[in-house]
Amino acid sequence: MEINVVGSYLVACEVASKIASNRDLANIDVDDERGSIVLVSSVAGFEGQLGQTAYATSKGAIRGLVLPLARDLVPWGIRVNAIAPGVFETAMSQYLNKTARIKLEQQLEFPKRFGNAGEFAALAVCLIQNKMMNGEIVRLDGATRLGKL
Repeated sequence: MEINVVGSYLVACEVASKIASNRDLANIDVDDERGSIVLVSSVAGFEGQLGQTAYATSKGAIRGLVLPLARDLVPWGIRVNAIAPGVFETAMSQYLNKTARIKLEQQLEFPKRFGNAGEFAALAVCLIQNKMMNGEIVRLDGATRLGKL
């Protein structure tokens, strides 16, 4: 909870403060937008698996943070969205044994592989560039829904 919820909230507040205090008129566009914040949730925040109570709760809290924070930051022209990734190649996923990895891959819909950093980054860029995206949580999971296990 400290890292995922409190940490995300404090970083978002610090970033919002810096964006809001920027007086450089060149950074304010025709819609009076000054910037965008992209938080990270997880598909576990939608459907946590067995043994993920704390993690799923913390990522669900990020989901609950996005819309109210987006609304709170409207006066400063700051948008807030989140990405909820599914199973991705990360430093932690490198430690999965072969059996666990195969079991996870069998649950995936399409594509039947772990996501990668480039795909995550592409969505983050999209959320930053699309000015109508505000207060949204976007799943990035290849249509996969987590089961109990």
